[in-house]
Amino acid sequence: AAQAASSNASSASYWLSQQLTNGIASYKYEYDGEVYSTDDVGLTIDVLQAFVDTDTQTAKQQTILDALEDRVDSYTSAGGTGKLITAVQGAGEEPRLFGGVNLVERLEDKLVTSGAEAGRAVDSPDYSSTLTQALAVRGLSVANSTDEAASATSYLLKQQCADGGFRESMFAEATPDTNPSDGFDDSVSAVDRTCGDSATSGDDKETVDTTAIAIQALLEANISAEVPGTVERAEKAADYLLKQQTTAGSFRNDGKSNANSTGLAAAALWATGHEAAADRAAAWLVKRQVTKASSVGTQLTGELGAVAFNDEALANAKLDGIEDLDRGQFIRATSQALAGLDKLLGAKTLKVTPKYASRPRSAQQLVTVTGLKAGEQVTVYTLGKTLKGTASSTGSWSVRFTVGTSLGKKVVRAFGQNAKRVGESSFTVVK
Repeated sequence: AAQAASSNASSASYWLSQQLTNGIASYKYEYDGEVYSTDDVGLTIDVLQAFVDTDTQTAKQQTILDALEDRVDSYTSAGGTGKLITAVQGAGEEPRLFGGVNLVERLEDKLVTSGAEAGRAVDSPDYSSTLTQALAVRGLSVANSTDEAASATSYLLKQQCADGGFRESMFAEATPDTNPSDGFDDSVSAVDRTCGDSATSGDDKETVDTTAIAIQALLEANISAEVPGTVERAEKAADYLLKQQTTAGSFRNDGKSNANSTGLAAAALWATGHEAAADRAAAWLVKRQVTKASSVGTQLTGELGAVAFNDEALANAKLDGIEDLDRGQFIRATSQALAGLDKLLGAKTLKVTPKYASRPRSAQQLVTVTGLKAGEQVTVYTLGKTLKGTASSTGSWSVRFTVGTSLGKKVVRAFGQNAKRVGESSFTVVK
């Protein structure tokens, strides 16, 4: 059985379920001074995927599926189709028979079959990107479209940079001009294979969002389609994400911390075994979530569970409530944060072991804390001291300190990354 969602994830999931109109995420937006309403199919799929990932809102999942079946021909891009396949399959439906359409065949038909761009999922007109390629890879993989998944994965991997991150825009490998005599140079420069080079005007910049979604796609390609080498490349991408995490636990897009990027990164890091880093990201998300405690004295008492995009959005909503033109942003932020919120580390009794049961005054003592997650931040309180560190790959951390001159029993208390992860022990200072 799937593990029950955390209380924070459950409240976010419930709030999302209340934002749907007949199974579709609808909201208002302003354009050129006029206010319009929209039924956002893409965002609806994100909400469904969030429910699937956290195993929540089973009845609402079916309502969404029914609504999406009626709109199966309104969301036909390569990335969109891949995203829809993944959510539909995860919710227990057959993507080859969804709304009378074979979604898998629809996506397979969008793959380039030969040349330098073989495996690329394209549209007409083509607005594909590394992110949409990753969505296509994931969809083909979960549907067990093995050959096509392998081809699409191969092209996706060409977009991974040397440091492990994935760039936003896609480029093929360097290829020569196919017909030098026609006066039109259609060559692809080798510089396009260099991430972050000014020659591509910033189009090849790496982003947290793209990298996080690529990680999920690569892991799915390994599990469902058995594409070799993808786990190692996903781990390399996770190393890139770890370097992007702020000390507060968040992740940024365009230099600013936000819930969307942080939620996506948390889920990707958890999937690659970096549970402590995922927990730090989840803890940051919790502080941007509307809770019973944080809503006191604000206009948000009726919005428990919602996650704000950033600090500014949360501050404004506390004063004015979630206004009509801001609700779409809250729905999107909460849907992308939901899987991240579910990565909070659970309660755990840590083992705290002093090396010596007793020590003479002013001697050295060594204390080891075990039961931690690899990379988990740990704090030890003893003798009025606050000692901080990071758990090793085996989930332990040791610290040495001077016991002082005060005689008697001395308590050593250790905390992991949250107050529910705690342990204590003691030793005695003697003459």
